[in-house]
Amino acid sequence: MTTLLTNQARAYVNWDRWVADCPINCGGALKLDPGQTAFACPECKTISSIEWPTNADEIWEVLQERVAPRTRNWFPSGHVLALRANVPHGQTVAQLRDETAEHTGG
Repeated sequence: MTTLLTNQARAYVNWDRWVADCPINCGGALKLDPGQTAFACPECKTISSIEWPTNADEIWEVLQERVAPRTRNWFPSGHVLALRANVPHGQTVAQLRDETAEHTGG
């Protein structure tokens, strides 16, 4: 059985790829194509829409300035994974640029 939710999967960047986790927290996740609108969980078969940041293209562009793919990460504000890992979330493009400069000496 497939479940349609009003909850949205939230797009975030993890290791140089857009990703979203299942909005019912079953453990499923998907690599996303930019602008993808539907999330179909490979684990529990839940279907939902995807919440993208309004400035996803800008976020992506600034992260591409980072040399190492493992450093190309961004989480929306209050994202559960970011909170659990105690990493930045809800960063603006300017904050991402500052973070890049801080870590590269630029």
